[in-house]
Amino acid sequence: MRSEYAPKKVSKNKIKRRIVVPKVIVYYFKKYDPNSDQMVLSKSMTTLKEITKNSGVPLWEGAKEVDTSDLDGNGFYREKKNNNILFPPHTQKLIALTK
Repeated sequence: MRSEYAPKKVSKNKIKRRIVVPKVIVYYFKKYDPNSDQMVLSKSMTTLKEITKNSGVPLWEGAKEVDTSDLDGNGFYREKKNNNILFPPHTQKLIALTK
């Protein structure tokens, strides 16, 4: 006779495993372009590590948390199509200045 407090047997088919992918925060950034002698806005997002490696300045307001598996080999996040990012007004003004 089994006690009501004894653990129930669970078949292996019913055990669901959850894969947890580490998250990372990515940012758009500005970087000096010697050809145009101006600060230019990046076309893709990347980690702070890559931004500092490339002597860039992150745009903090546009931060986004993504899975590390979504980064390419260089640490850049390539956004999927149909992506509408809404920046705060302050960041929108900064972006407008670069155009």
